This record gives sequence, structure tokens and C-alpha cells, in this order.
Amino acid sequence: MSRKVTNDLSAQMRSLAQMRGRNAALAERMVSESLSFSAEEALGQGVADLLASDMRTLLLALRGRTVTVNGQDVELNPGDAVVDIDMTLRERVLHFISSPDVAYLLLTAGALAVIFEILSPGGFVLGTAGAVMVLMGAFGLRMLPFNWAGIVLLVAGVAVLVVDLLVGGIGILSLFGIAAIATAGLILFRTPGGELLNVSVHFIVGLSVALGLFFLLVLYLVLKSQRRQASSGREGMIGAPVEVLLDLAPDGQVKCHGEIWGGRSGTGRTMVRGATGRVVRVEGMTLVIEDDRQMEKNSKEEKEGSR
Repeated sequence: MSRKVTNDLSAQMRSLAQMRGRNAALAERMVSESLSFSAEEALGQGVADLLASDMRTLLLALRGRTVTVNGQDVELNPGDAVVDIDMTLRERVLHFISSPDVAYLLLTAGALAVIFEILSPGGFVLGTAGAVMVLMGAFGLRMLPFNWAGIVLLVAGVAVLVVDLLVGGIGILSLFGIAAIATAGLILFRTPGGELLNVSVHFIVGLSVALGLFFLLVLYLVLKSQRRQASSGREGMIGAPVEVLLDLAPDGQVKCHGEIWGGRSGTGRTMVRGATGRVVRVEGMTLVIEDDRQMEKNSKEEKEGSR
């Protein structure tokens, strides 16, 4: 199919060149072989009619020239006034989406959003937004000559970032992922015909720094949560303050976090009603308690022993 399209365009270019009295063979090679010329070379090879450094020079050079339009000869006599024709709203939107910077950003952010939605579903908002961004980025790729190696690097970089989050790494994988995404931006549009359609280096640096800061923040929050003392479950009960409701001799009842539990004196000594203490361990539905006064005494003895 691609060969058929190339042959049709070559034939159309050859026909137009013959109609305009241009070099038909070179015009055809510009399509079939992606042949390129400098301005002087194009003029010398008969591909271009004239060179103009500015709009005024072009208008002056066009005066008196005759061109064929719909089978009729028309003499060009442009005036000095220049009328600017702005793009329509539809054309401006398509032009914005087809920008290399925007297409690169949409693909990267969309892929991350879709993966995060899959890993932690939350109402499909993030996933839907990510899918829309990926589709818009894909449309931009359809309008731009892209490099498949850049696409592979982009997908691999996003995957490595997500894997680093899943395994709870220390950020080494994230560095490789960010490097892959940055490299993808550098080569994504470096293909024949896309030499002037490169992603801005400043944009790549900004996106890489933003991703790096984001994953550093995630890493910091993960490490902080790992060091944080448990506040729920059996682990969260250890060290919690309790009040004796029924004498512990050594078993009784205690109040902890507003709830009534079975209690047992950890030292075997009786703890009377109203006494306070701390949970030292949990045995089934029974809290093993150590008296606050006993804990203070043990702490003083440890300090004196260390002197």
C-alpha cells in the first residue's frame, strides 16, 4: 500500500513538473528518493523559477510572469498589499496537536496515566484522560514522520518507571527510565523528512526534571511510610496507653483506644482499678500490660546501669 501511494505521488509530481516546464525527472525523485536541494541547487536544476529574500522582492519578481491555471494562461500582476489568511479554529487545534513537543508530552503523560489507572483503579477518570491523551498523541504521530526506535524507548522508559514504583526500588530504575524517555524525545522525529521536526531540548530537559522530582517525592513518601510506626492492627496496639477497669490479678479488663479488652499483667503483679500502663504485646484478644510506674523504674535502672 505504501509503495502504491509513493508511485501515485511520483506520477502526480512528474505531471505537474511537465505542465509547469520544470525538471520532471528530479521532481519525481524528490518523492521516490526523498531528494533534497538547497535554494541555489533547485534554481540551477530547473526545479525552482526564482529566488527571493523577502516578500517585496518576491512580488516584484512575479510581475509580468505568465502561468497556466485550469488550461488558461494568466499573467501575474500582484500589488504591494499583502493579505494574511489566518488558520481556522480546526486548523489551529490540529496544528497544536501535531507539534512534536505536544505529541511527545501527550504520549508520555497518557501512557503514565493509563498504567496508574490499571494499577490503582479510581473511578476511571485518570484512565479515560490517559487514553484520550494517547489517542491525541497518536494522531500527532500520524501527521509527523516518526522513528519507531523512539516509540520503543518511550514505552520502555514509562514501563521502567512503573516497575520501580511497584518493586519499591531506591530510584535507580527510575533514572534509567527517565534517561530512556529523554533519549526517545531526541530521536523520536529524526527520520528522513523530519529533520526540522525535533522535540525542543529545553522541553525534554523540563519534562525529565519534572518526572525525576515526582518519582523522588514518591520514593520519599514510601520510605517515610516504612519508618512510620504502625497505627492500626496488632502492631498499632504496642505501646498504646491503657487504663485498668477491673483489677489485673493477673487477669482483668482494661480500656484501650476507647475499647474494652481483656488484660493481663505482664509482670504478674496485681494492677488495681484506675492504674495506667502500656501494652507490651497482644495475645489473641488479651492485652499484656506493664505498669507505667514499673516501666519508669526499669528505665531508671537501665540509665544507671549504662553510667
